[in-house]
Amino acid sequence: MMRNTSAFAPISMPRLGSSINSTFGEVRSALPITLFGNLSVAGADATVAAVKKAKDAGVPSFLIDREINASGVAMAQIVSNNYQGAQLGAREFVKLMGEKGNYVELVGKESDTNAGIRSKGYHDVIDQFPGLKMVERQSANWDQTQAYSKMESIPRRTPTSRA
Repeated sequence: MMRNTSAFAPISMPRLGSSINSTFGEVRSALPITLFGNLSVAGADATVAAVKKAKDAGVPSFLIDREINASGVAMAQIVSNNYQGAQLGAREFVKLMGEKGNYVELVGKESDTNAGIRSKGYHDVIDQFPGLKMVERQSANWDQTQAYSKMESIPRRTPTSRA
């Protein structure tokens, strides 16, 4: 995988007479945050506003793994099928649980479209099995530290949960 070491790296496209400025999520730079805010933690609603602002300024946006519920704002949205992936995960979960038992659900940021889509995909499969019961649901806001902390405390409140 090729690494970009600058916040924006121009890629020459002489045949088209233009260039592309791209950023990578792992690059530590204040410039993308200045332009679009911290969208990874702001949620889908804030992403729509930022992309509309960019469009109004004549800057086309191509969203990769960042789905928004607005049409005609971004030039393109390239996303994985989170619903289908969640359903595949849910089928394996049901199998491993033996179709019965209590479980807890830990989700991403509540305002993030992907969190809702993934949760729906899981529930559309799991909820068909009356022996499986969700005993608690918490959001960790896509934050690993929050997730770890919640998964340490939830089992104390729900000692009958198996997963």
